[in-house]
Amino acid sequence: MPENQPSQTNRRPAEGLGNAPLSMYEISGHAKITASDIARYERDRTQDQAIRELAMRQNAGGVPLLSPHEIIERSLSTMDGETVTRLVREMLASPDPTVRVRAVKMLTRVPESEVAVFLEIGLNDTDHTVITAALSILTMLVQGPHLKNLYTPLADRLEQWITTGTPEQRLLAAKNMNFFIGDKLVRLEKLLTQKIQENLSDVSDNARQEDATKLIRFTSSKVAPTLLRIALALPTPGTFAIVGRLIPDHANNRKIQALFEQGIKTRLLSNDRGQQKVAVDLIKYARASEVLDLIRVALERVSPEVMRPVLLALLSLGSTKERETLSPIAAKRIEASIMGTNELERRAALRLIAHAPENSKNALLALAMKHCATELVEPPLYDKDTTLNSKQIARRPFAKTGSETTLVGGPLKNHLIVRHIPADAFLAWKKLFEGHILWRAAGFDYVPIEPIQSYRLNRKGLVDVYAGVLDINLQQWLDMNGTFRADLYEQEDKILKVLRSQTINHGHAHRHNFVLRFFRKENGEPDFTRVPRLYLIDFDQASSPETRAGN
Repeated sequence: MPENQPSQTNRRPAEGLGNAPLSMYEISGHAKITASDIARYERDRTQDQAIRELAMRQNAGGVPLLSPHEIIERSLSTMDGETVTRLVREMLASPDPTVRVRAVKMLTRVPESEVAVFLEIGLNDTDHTVITAALSILTMLVQGPHLKNLYTPLADRLEQWITTGTPEQRLLAAKNMNFFIGDKLVRLEKLLTQKIQENLSDVSDNARQEDATKLIRFTSSKVAPTLLRIALALPTPGTFAIVGRLIPDHANNRKIQALFEQGIKTRLLSNDRGQQKVAVDLIKYARASEVLDLIRVALERVSPEVMRPVLLALLSLGSTKERETLSPIAAKRIEASIMGTNELERRAALRLIAHAPENSKNALLALAMKHCATELVEPPLYDKDTTLNSKQIARRPFAKTGSETTLVGGPLKNHLIVRHIPADAFLAWKKLFEGHILWRAAGFDYVPIEPIQSYRLNRKGLVDVYAGVLDINLQQWLDMNGTFRADLYEQEDKILKVLRSQTINHGHAHRHNFVLRFFRKENGEPDFTRVPRLYLIDFDQASSPETRAGN
C-alpha cells in the first residue's frame, strides 16, 4: 500500500469495526487504510462462526479431556491388588511409551510378589523414559526381598550401557550407578572414567567430547579434577561451556580455577563470536579476584552481539570504584558500534543502551536518536536475521515462548508479521480490536490493541493472524531512560482497566508486551518530541468468559 494514499479518516469501516473512523485504526508511518483493506477484513469475518465453534470444541467447557488410563489412575485407591495388577499388565503392553510410564509408576500399588516381574519388563523397555521410571521405582522399593534378583542383571546392563551404549544410555547409567555399593559401584565408576577419557581424546568428534564432559559430574572427587583438566584443554566452545557449569563444584581447586579463567580469557581474545559468547556467559564462575580483569578484556574485545552478560557482570560489581574504572570503556564500545557501519553490531549496541552504566545512558540514547533513530525504535524481531531484507519477500519462523510467529520480508518487513494462535485467544483479541467504542469511552483516540490486518483459520486448528508491526516495547524504552514515563504509565493503566471491565485475561500483560508506536515525521523517522502511542500485543494466551462460551 503506497504511503502517498490520501487520508481516509472520514471513511467508515466495515461492519466488523462498527462506526469507528478509520483514524482510530491507522498507524503513523504505515500506509493509509483503503477500501480494499476494509473489504478484505469483511471477507475474513465470514470465518468467525467456524472459529467460535472450534474454540468451543478445543476448550470443552474449560475441562481438559482425560484418556481412559488417566481416568483409571484417578480411581486406583478404590481398586484391589488383583485389579491393579491386571491393569498394569495391560498398560505395559501398550505401544504408547507414555502409557507404559504410567504403568511403571503404578507399581507401588501392585502386590510385592508381582513387582519384580513388571519391573524387569520396564527395565528391558526400548524407551528411555520407561527405563528411567522403572529405575526410580526400583530405588524406592530397594528393600523388597523379591527385587534382589534384579540387582545383578541391572548392574550388567549399566556396565553394557557405559561401555557400548548410546550417549543417552550412558548418561542414564551414570545417573544410577549409586544404586549400587561396594565392588559393583567401584567397577562401574572405573568403566565410566575410562569411557570419558576415551571419548575426550576423540578429536574428530566434538559431540562425543561434549557427551563425555557431561558425565564428569558423576565421577568421584579424586578422578574429576584430572578429567576436568583434559576437558579444559579442548578447543570446542560447547565442551568449554559444559565444563564451566561444573566449575562451582571445584571452587577450592586453584589449579582448575586458573586453567578455567585462562580459558575464558583466551576465548574473549578470539575473533570467533561463538567462543566469545561462551566465555562471557562463564565470567560469573570465575574467582572474585579475576572477574575485574576478565570484564575489562571482554569490554575491550567482544562483539556487541555477545556483550550483554558482560554489562550485567559490570553492574553487579560491589565496588563503586571498580565500576567507575570500567564504565567509560563500556560506554565507548557501545558508542563506537552505534556509529559504526556493521548493521548487526549497531543493532546489538542499541539494545545494550538499556544495560549500559547509568551515567552514560542519557548520552548514548541521545546519540542513537540522532544517528540511527529508526533502528533505535524498531522491535528486535529482525536483530539476528538481516538476511530477511526489505527487497525480497520471504518468511522466517520466529522463536518465542508460547505461540508461533512468522516474520515477513520484502516491502512488508517491519510492517507485517503472522501470528499463529488458538481460536479462543484470537476471539478475545478480536473483541478488543473491534471495540473502538470502549476505547473512545476510556479516553483514547486510537485502538491501543495490536492491529489485525487479516486472518485465516488454518488446518492445524490455529488462526493465522496478519498483524501490524509496531515499535520497541515499553520495558526496553524505560530501561534506556526514555522520556514520557508518566504519560506511558497512564496509557498502560487505562488499557488494563478496559481489559478488567471486559473480564478479559490477557495472560501475560507485562511491559514487554506493551509496545510503543512513535509518530513519524515526513521523512519517516520517529518524532521524539511527541508522546508515543502505547499498544498491548501478543494475545496468544488471552481468554474471556464470552469466547470460552463461544458467544
